[in-house]
Amino acid sequence: DDVRAQAAAAFGAHGANMADEELQGQMEMLLDEEGVWTRRHGQILALTSLLKHLHRNGRNVPAAAGVLAILDKLKGTVKDDRVPVREAAAGACGNALRVLLEV
Repeated sequence: DDVRAQAAAAFGAHGANMADEELQGQMEMLLDEEGVWTRRHGQILALTSLLKHLHRNGRNVPAAAGVLAILDKLKGTVKDDRVPVREAAAGACGNALRVLLEV
């Protein structure tokens, strides 16, 4: 868990400096719900960190519609069968809402 959390934090910090087109592609990849729970957990942690760093840096997600799409995808993840995935999804929802309030 610690390795996933640290890797996700590093990815989020790096991702906040990406170009908008690349950022959109990375967000779509992070919202892929396929795979084992550890992969889903890492993806959602990375998305949470990315949204947090975007908010802190004053950057908007490419569009408000992008944030709404993220929230729509996270609705299913909040109901995941694994508690760590659900917790990470709740954090991602909170960060997405913060970004949405800034748009």
